[in-house]
Amino acid sequence: MASSHASQTATDITETQLTDTELKILRLAKFLHFYDAILSVNLVGFITENVWKYVPFPIQAELLSLSYNDLCLLPVSLSAIRQDDENQPSESAGQLSNLRDFMQDVYHNRLENMQVLTALEDICGFKHENSKSSSQSNMHETEPRVMKKMNSFMSEKKSHEVDVMSDVIAAIAKGANIQQVVDIGSGKGYLGQHLTQKHSLNVLGIDSSDTNSHGAKVRGRKMRKQLPGQNRKVPDGCSEKASSLDNEYGSSVKEFKGNSQLKDCECNQDTGIRDSDEPKGTCQCTIVNRISSLKLEDKDEKTGRQNDLSARSDGAPIYKPVTAFVDTYTDVSELLCDSNAQREMLLSGLHTCGDLSSSMLRLFLSNPRVRVVCNVPCCYHLLTEEFDELKQVDQTTTSYEGMKPDVHYGFPMSSCLRLQKTRIGGVAKMIACMAAERLAHEKKLSTEKLFYRAVLQVVLKEHYSIPTRQQRTGKLASKCANFVDYTRKALKKMGYKEDKLSDEVIQQYHDTYKPEMKKLEAFHQLRAALAPSIEALIVLDKLAYLQEQESVKQAYLVCLFNPITSPRCYAVIAAK
Repeated sequence: MASSHASQTATDITETQLTDTELKILRLAKFLHFYDAILSVNLVGFITENVWKYVPFPIQAELLSLSYNDLCLLPVSLSAIRQDDENQPSESAGQLSNLRDFMQDVYHNRLENMQVLTALEDICGFKHENSKSSSQSNMHETEPRVMKKMNSFMSEKKSHEVDVMSDVIAAIAKGANIQQVVDIGSGKGYLGQHLTQKHSLNVLGIDSSDTNSHGAKVRGRKMRKQLPGQNRKVPDGCSEKASSLDNEYGSSVKEFKGNSQLKDCECNQDTGIRDSDEPKGTCQCTIVNRISSLKLEDKDEKTGRQNDLSARSDGAPIYKPVTAFVDTYTDVSELLCDSNAQREMLLSGLHTCGDLSSSMLRLFLSNPRVRVVCNVPCCYHLLTEEFDELKQVDQTTTSYEGMKPDVHYGFPMSSCLRLQKTRIGGVAKMIACMAAERLAHEKKLSTEKLFYRAVLQVVLKEHYSIPTRQQRTGKLASKCANFVDYTRKALKKMGYKEDKLSDEVIQQYHDTYKPEMKKLEAFHQLRAALAPSIEALIVLDKLAYLQEQESVKQAYLVCLFNPITSPRCYAVIAAK
């Protein structure tokens, strides 16, 4: 996993030459490298490859001695292994000194305990719980009744994220005297429309999915019908009655076909469990990388005039969704109309997927009109890596399919990790997406899917053949009544003869390896405990990268959201 190859590559850097952030990053990478075996093995082979052997021997017995409740709490809480806590005694008996030492190390290698986070009130002047009241400081305060109506269009999770982030962006924009926000990976416009309605900011929402852009327009129309005072006529250039999907709001998008667009991705960041052979993520944010920018023909079809983003006859700000691919070199000024192109901008991104987060930070640096960036990254499993051994042929040639030798990778960004040729690895990036707080909060071990797949691997090895990367089970376990049903469907889907084995033989495999379930649960929770440290390495890399830039005056890492409600809760905020 986050294996740093510092031991293999001599460097002239001494600790006195490093910043505080860089020192902490390198120490964190060293900590994670010690657990590389645990963080790089696929659980498909948990039984066939005896994966349990990778758990440090001193804590193996201690892990297995934990009660069900204590094992559930392990990813986030030291209470599961405390002995003499009168207020919160552990259910598990026995000596757990080795496990305590492990958890102490884990504890000190998480963002909240590394002294790298900046309090939100130090940046915006208010805390999370006061974010709703912070709208008092806005130029155009919106009635609570209206905001409650707007929140009814969102899930509880999305409402929490949008409420907090919109208040933060509005406070920063006001302090910097910025009226134009460019929301990258805008999806269906939840954040952008909130910024417009609640905080009176002009917002250009950019998403690579035309479906999402259209959804934002439909959602905007529905909101305007239900929100008081919003059924106002929109002037030419922003027609709401345009029948064409492309011509609505006066934007037409050139057709583009590429392999970097991901759709329908709401970051599955609960347990990190997949019953497929290779863990996959599904995202509603959009990954946009490795692609040249797409210029919009932003003219009204009838008049031929350039559309004005702020061309409301009543002077009110508007939210405008457009479909475009964005990368490091995109000139977002070209996507704005003439009257707004010269404005200073704030670049926002709520749960930008994979490399899109890295591209946003580089775009922030390259565009002189973008003064501030506020980015919450997610979908770490989709990050491309400069030093990924699995995909890199050599350092000077193309390593990722379709990418040029001089391409910008998603990780690492900071020069200190690049110099050490630090890599994470595919499995570890998936682990980073796990929601440790939510796992512990739910107090439920949901590893049956993984157990089914691990036992199936034994069946395949002994009676068929080890499947190729193309032979995947997919998400079958949740759709099956029992292990026999799962095995039959999996064999059929993978192209094997499903009637070769009887139900009795298949069930016998399940029963024989049932004792391994406890080990699998313990191993899964152990990796979940390390997940926040992997996430810390990824986001600290972004912070260090910004701090290296001469043009960046301030760069912060902030915990924006409740990690149980919204596991990807860290924002990178910077100003030039």
